[in-house]
Formats: sequence, structure tokens, C-alpha cells
Amino acid sequence: MKISRTLTITTDEFFDYLENQLLKIANDNLDEEQEAYTNSDIQEGFRIIQNRDTDINKVELLINKYKKGEFYEATASSLTDSYRMSYLITPKDDNILVDYEQVNLNNFQAESKGFFAKLGEALYLSRMSNSLYDVERAVFKARAN
Repeated sequence: MKISRTLTITTDEFFDYLENQLLKIANDNLDEEQEAYTNSDIQEGFRIIQNRDTDINKVELLINKYKKGEFYEATASSLTDSYRMSYLITPKDDNILVDYEQVNLNNFQAESKGFFAKLGEALYLSRMSNSLYDVERAVFKARAN
């Protein structure tokens, strides 16, 4: 599924937020002997493993493509699910246009496009949209501090 939203933040603010979130997750899941990750570690091939102690809850995030200020693509995989998500950013005056796509790589999608399938898709698109506006709100809050 793909959505496009205009956010009233800068490209740098969007990617700084994204990197900070990735670093928080990565550094919260370090082995004892590992050194903390920094922004320079956020690049293609960067891998984060959450809940590595149990296969049932383990989640792996792999950055497939990354060019700060332009695009980000990652794959998140667990025992039961695998998703690819991407952000393509286009600066527009004092705003940015974010093209956000999320694809279920397991292809468990319903063949039918009946009422409940369409309702589920609408709810999912709404959650995707809300997640982008959450980034915008977090940036606004950081600006105020």
C-alpha cells in the first residue's frame, strides 16, 4: 500500500527523526560487549535485531537502501511476517512530500476486494497516514523545546 502526504517539516528534520528512532531501537538491543551505534552507522546493510533471545518474538530490521535526505527502504522480518517499507522524500518549498509504501512480503492478502477487505485496507492506510503525522508532531514538539 502506498500513500503520499505533505508534512510541514524539513527533509533534515524527517531524516534526523528517523535516524534517532533507529538508533534508539538499535542501542536498546545491543549485546553487552557491543559499542553504541551512531548516526554514521545508519546506511545500507545496517541491521537491528530486537528480542534476539527468543525466536518467537525476534524481529530483524535491515536497511536495504538509504540516502539521507532522499529515500529510505528497509525490510522488517519476524517468524510470521515480513514487510518492506520505504519513504521517498520530495522537498516542496517549506514542506516535504513523503511517499510512504509498505508491502507485505508474505502475500497473505485476500483475493476478494469485498467490503471487509476494503475496510481493512482503509484502516491500514489510516494507520500509515497517522504514523507520518506522528513524525510531524514529534518534530514540532522538538522545535518547541
